[in-house]
Amino acid sequence: MAAIEFCHDGDLAGPAPEIANVLTDEDARRGQLLLTCGIFGNVLRLTVPLTISQSVLDEGLDIIASLLQAIAA
Repeated sequence: MAAIEFCHDGDLAGPAPEIANVLTDEDARRGQLLLTCGIFGNVLRLTVPLTISQSVLDEGLDIIASLLQAIAA
């Protein structure tokens, strides 16, 4: 398992759950399931099966990367 924590301006004292929520909503529209966690809901949990193929992993990470770029723009 891996995780990505979202905070305002890189400040861990300023969690940004709204970013995690936008990502999970849009990711679901694209056929993936991301889970949030953490006290503030600002952390994305990335849980993939050990048997995942490289192509499926790459596709999933590409979707997440494109969503992050869209949010940052």
